[in-house]
Amino acid sequence: MMFDAVPPPNGTPTGDDGAAYATLLNTVESLQADLQQTITTCHSLREQNAILQRDHDKAREEVLRQREKVAANRTELVEQAKAKIEADRATEALVAKWKVQLDSRTRELEEVQKKLVPQDLDMLRIQIQEELEVPHQQKISDLEAEARSFQQMFFNVRRELERSKTEFAAYTEHQEAARASDRATHDAEHRGLRRRVVELEAAAADGPDGADLQRGLEAKVLALEVKCRELMKENDDLRREHDGAIGDKNAAVQGRAEDACAAKALTGQLKTDVVGLERRLAEATNRITKLEQDVESKQRDLDAAKENYRLASMESEKRDRARLQRVADAESAAVDLRREVDAARAELQRDADMYGRKLEQCETELSTAKRQAFEARMQCDATVNTARQECRELCASLEERLVQQDLDKSAAEKQKRDFEQQAIDESRKLQAELKVLTGKVARLEGDVEKTHKPKIQLLEDEKARVALDRDAHKRRADALEAAENAALKAVDDKDRAVLDVKKAETKYAEARREAERFREEIAHLRETHARELGDVRAQIAEDKAHVAEAIRAETDAIRREASAELKKERKRSAAYKEKCLQAHNREKRLTSTLKATTRAQAEDLVA
Repeated sequence: MMFDAVPPPNGTPTGDDGAAYATLLNTVESLQADLQQTITTCHSLREQNAILQRDHDKAREEVLRQREKVAANRTELVEQAKAKIEADRATEALVAKWKVQLDSRTRELEEVQKKLVPQDLDMLRIQIQEELEVPHQQKISDLEAEARSFQQMFFNVRRELERSKTEFAAYTEHQEAARASDRATHDAEHRGLRRRVVELEAAAADGPDGADLQRGLEAKVLALEVKCRELMKENDDLRREHDGAIGDKNAAVQGRAEDACAAKALTGQLKTDVVGLERRLAEATNRITKLEQDVESKQRDLDAAKENYRLASMESEKRDRARLQRVADAESAAVDLRREVDAARAELQRDADMYGRKLEQCETELSTAKRQAFEARMQCDATVNTARQECRELCASLEERLVQQDLDKSAAEKQKRDFEQQAIDESRKLQAELKVLTGKVARLEGDVEKTHKPKIQLLEDEKARVALDRDAHKRRADALEAAENAALKAVDDKDRAVLDVKKAETKYAEARREAERFREEIAHLRETHARELGDVRAQIAEDKAHVAEAIRAETDAIRREASAELKKERKRSAAYKEKCLQAHNREKRLTSTLKATTRAQAEDLVA
C-alpha cells in the first residue's frame, strides 16, 4: 500500500513543498522496495526449505533402500548358510554310504580270501588263465589260417603274373615279327610296282597306244594308292591296339603288384595282431597276479580318502568359521550403518524442524513489519488529515475575516495591520507545524529504517546460515555416500563369502543342483522386489510431481496476488499523486486569489 500524499501548507514556498513531497514519496518507495525485498527473501527461503525437504526425502528413501538391501542380503546369506549346511549333511551321508559299501566289499573280499586256500587260488588263477587263453588261441589260429590263405593267394597271383608276362612278351615278339615281315613285303611290292610303272611308262612312250595305257596305269596307281591308304589306316589301328595292349599289360602288372603289396601288408598286420594278442594275454596274466596288490592299494586309498575327508572337514570348518566371522562383521557394519543413517535422518529431521521454525519466525517478522508499516502509514495519514483539516479551518477563518473586513470598513487600516500581523503569525504557526510534521515524518522514516534494516540484515544472516546449512547437508550427503560405499564393500565381502561357499559346493552335484534351485528362487524374489520397488518409486515420483505441482500452483497464485496488489498500490499511489497535485494547484490558486484580494483591499483602503 502507498502513503497519502501530504499537500503543502498555506503560506509556505512552493519549492520547499515539492522537496518535502518528493522526500515523502522517496520514503514510501524505499519502504515498498524493502517490503518487496522481504517478500522475495521469504520466497527464496521457502524454495530453499522445499529443496532441503526434497533432499531430506531423497536421503530417507536412500536409507530405506539400503535397509531393504541389507535385509535382502541377510536373508540370502541365511539361505546360503542353510544350503551349505544341507549340502554338508548330504555329502557326509554320501561319504558314509560309500564307506559302508567299501567296508562291505572289503569284508566280502576278506571272507573269500579266508575261504580259499592257496591251492584253490592257484587253480582259480589257472582256470582264469585258460578261460582267457582259449578265445585268444582260437583267434590266433583263425588269423594264422587266414594269413596262410592270403599267402597262397599271393603265390597264385605271382605265378599268374609271371605267366602273363611271358605270354605278353611272346605275343609282342610275334607281332613285331609280323609287322617287320609285312613292312618288308610292302616295300618289295612298292619297289616292284615302281619298276613296273617305269617300264610301262617307257613302253607307253614308245608304243602307239601309250595314252590309253597311261590312263589305265594311272587308274591302277590311284587304286593302289587307295589300297595303300587303307593299309596304312589298318596299320595305325594295329599300332593303337598294340599301345592299348601295352597299357593293359602295365595296368595288370601294377594291379598285381598292388595286390601283392596289400597281401604283404595284411600278412604283416596279421602277424602284428598275433603279437598284440600274445602281449594282451601276458598283460591279462599280469593283471591276475596283481589282483591282491590292487586290493591292498584300494585299502591304502581308502585310508588316504578317510584322512583327506578328515582334513577337508577341518578345512571346511575353518572356512565356515571365517565366513561366519565375515558375516558377523558385515552385520555389525550394517548395524553401524543403520545407526549412522538413523542419526543422520534424525539430524535431518531436526534441521527440517529448525528451518520450519525459522521460516515461521521469518513469516511472523514479515507480518510484524507489514503491520508496523501499516501503522506508520495510518499515523502518517492521520497527521496529513489533521494538517488538511487545519488548512481548511484556516481557509474558513480567512473567509470569515474577509467578510468581517467588508462589513467593518471603518477600521480597515487597523484591521489590515491586524490581519497582516495575524496572517504573518498564522504563516509562522503553519511553518512551525510544517516543521513539526516534517520532523515527525523524519522520525517515522528513521523508525521504519531502524525497524526494517535489522530485520533485513537478520534475513540476510539467516540466508547465509541456510547456505552454511546446505553445505553441511552436502557434507552429510557425502558422509552418507561414504557409508553406502562401506555397505557396498560389506556386501562385496559377503558376495566373496558366497563365492567361497559356491566353490565348496561345486564338489558335489546334488548340492550344486540345490544351490541352482535356491539361486532361481532368489532371482525370482529379486525380480519381485525390483517390481515392488519400481512401483513404490513410481508412486513416490507421482506424489512428488503432485506436491511440486501444488507448490508451483500456490507459488503462481501468490505471485499473481502480489502482482495484483502491487498494481493496485501503484494505481492508488498515482491517484494520491494526482490528488496531491490538484490540492497543491488549488492551494496555489487560493493563495494567489487571497493575495490579489488583499492587495485590492489594501489599494482601496489606501485610496
